[in-house]
Amino acid sequence: MEQSPFRQTIGRPLVMLLAVLGVMAVILFGLWMVFLAIPGPAALVVAVAVAGYILFLSATFGQDRRISGRALGTALAGSLVAVALAGVVAFLAGPRDLEEEPAADEPPEEEPDTEDDDAIPDDALVFVADDNFWESAPETAEASENVIAIDNIGNVEHNVVIDELDVRVEADGGEIDFEEYEIPPGEYYFYCDIPGHEATMNGEIVFE
Repeated sequence: MEQSPFRQTIGRPLVMLLAVLGVMAVILFGLWMVFLAIPGPAALVVAVAVAGYILFLSATFGQDRRISGRALGTALAGSLVAVALAGVVAFLAGPRDLEEEPAADEPPEEEPDTEDDDAIPDDALVFVADDNFWESAPETAEASENVIAIDNIGNVEHNVVIDELDVRVEADGGEIDFEEYEIPPGEYYFYCDIPGHEATMNGEIVFE
């Protein structure tokens, strides 16, 4: 029975094209699922094995023309079924965790040291400076070795100056600083010597 021209020129090539595309889609899907499900090194081995198998079939068929089309088709069909089954199994197993887990013998990360080495000591005499006044300042203290600290909560530089004792502790806006001094008994005038600050940033402290 003679086939129609349409079937010979368009129908058969179209069916073959769709069949080839379907086979390629099955192969790509299967390999994709397998690569997602197995670890990276194993995926590399599988990729090399698949490429080697394809090259082997191509070389064998190219060198020995006596191999029948049925034998080649059987080999390709078997490979297609194997890849499809592997893809289905990998799809059901789900993709592997892409985040790498730390090695078992890797020591745990040390917690950061939250202790601030620059923190003001608990027994310090703290002058809290704002713009442009003292938020708080000690009025009395023990005459001995004392830590004089400034906690500048303002936006500009401030300092604590006691001329008689050669005390000078300064800090930029938002910072702290402190120094230790040997202070004898007495009443002392303190102030901030930044130009324009002394008028509103001064006071007296008594060391007993």
